[in-house]
Amino acid sequence: MHLQRIDQLRQLASSAEESCAQALREAQQQHANAEQQLQVLAQYRNEYQAELGRQSLQPSLLHNRTLFLQRLNDSVRQQQDAVAKLGQNLEKLRDQWLAARSERHALDHLDARERERLQCLAHRVEQRETDDAALRMYRQR
Repeated sequence: MHLQRIDQLRQLASSAEESCAQALREAQQQHANAEQQLQVLAQYRNEYQAELGRQSLQPSLLHNRTLFLQRLNDSVRQQQDAVAKLGQNLEKLRDQWLAARSERHALDHLDARERERLQCLAHRVEQRETDDAALRMYRQR
């Protein structure tokens, strides 16, 4: 394969790897933000629940606060689902980045082997030319 074509493929692979890496970084940030939101929400729910247990309230007020606590629990579950979904997406993007990185490494290796092959070929041609020149000089004597 020609070095120019390998170089073009390496540039494409490098660009694809960088795109995958950028998407992975963004997904990691989204996942971290969602986990942080989940922690804040769960902590608020736990504090609210503890406060609710310490107070003695009228039945109507207790009912309203219990409904609010149920809504908080629903919100925590929804946020847990969102974190799980973002985690799955994160794993998918990590796999894509690893595949892109592997492809770039393979092309880097191919490039190095091709350059080595061409260098050996050039060395053989140079050696042959040197041998031919020495033979001509020997025959001219």
